Amino acid sequence: METIKPTARSLDSGRNAKHLSSYLSRHLLLCLTSILMLAGCSEQRPDLDNPITFQQDSLRFSYPGNWKIIENRKDEHIWYINLESPGTAVITINIFDEVDTISTEEYAETVMAELESTFEGFIHVDKKSVAHRKTKAGDEIKIVSYYYTLDIATIKVPHLQRHRKITSDSQSLYMMTQTPIEDKALTSPGFKLINSSISLANQN
Repeated sequence: METIKPTARSLDSGRNAKHLSSYLSRHLLLCLTSILMLAGCSEQRPDLDNPITFQQDSLRFSYPGNWKIIENRKDEHIWYINLESPGTAVITINIFDEVDTISTEEYAETVMAELESTFEGFIHVDKKSVAHRKTKAGDEIKIVSYYYTLDIATIKVPHLQRHRKITSDSQSLYMMTQTPIEDKALTSPGFKLINSSISLANQN
């Protein structure tokens, strides 16, 4: 029987999904702890009047003035960037130094599978949807959305997680946004700012 060896692409993608799942797990646990302590994860309106521009190497985007980058590092093949709002919103931007990477849907499924494994029995996917949207440049991108509920100790927190992918001549970028549904009205303008401004040099 022929043994199918995993490719560098699948290994990198899987490793990145596990890294992202670990980060999301820490974030969800911190938020849940705050709820259990009755402190809550108080969200604020994004400061769109004082946006901050991030520009490094091939990547450029703007984000709200009261949001912050909490991780910006590179390993041999992947560039990790994580942002957080003052409350509960999470944004991850992960860049691979190759174009032939897995699809948006495959990547989203891998991330969600890792998250479900970490919170086995406590995360329930309520709905998955796939949409196609046009960028300002007229390109079509796929948006993969997961609506899921984190259910621990009788506390249920519905979340919305969205994934998209853009590519350049030599890189692939995956971006994920996540927010509790109850904060969606507050966090959406911040996500919109990032989504509308993000660019990768030589983007296809």
